[in-house]
Amino acid sequence: MSLNWIAGPVVQYGLLAGGMLASLALFISGQAEISSMRRKAKKAEGVFSEAVRSLEEQVEELRAGLSALAEESGSTRGAAARAQVVKMHRRGESVESIAEALGARQGEVALMLKLEQMLRPSTQDGAGA
Repeated sequence: MSLNWIAGPVVQYGLLAGGMLASLALFISGQAEISSMRRKAKKAEGVFSEAVRSLEEQVEELRAGLSALAEESGSTRGAAARAQVVKMHRRGESVESIAEALGARQGEVALMLKLEQMLRPSTQDGAGA
């Protein structure tokens, strides 16, 4: 059996050209896959950004509602009482002692503190004391 045909330059160049064409085909299909993934990512980004905007609007509506409820509510729940609760809390008094001093329920005092924290997220406990 003669294997001289393997050593011929035409066969070698043919194999080289076939390998290069296969590499080119893989490269092109890879680029197409990358392009497809980019389109999908851009579409998902739009969906997520819209969802984030919707959630931010809902949070703002809830904050506005909480603020309105806090302003409308009774004497121990009013803005002056809330300010007193926050002031006492910043001095380091416990929820129990604040509730006892103001004649309010502990849950009500805790709620006022949480409301204050939500309405003024940049204000930290102990700041300005």
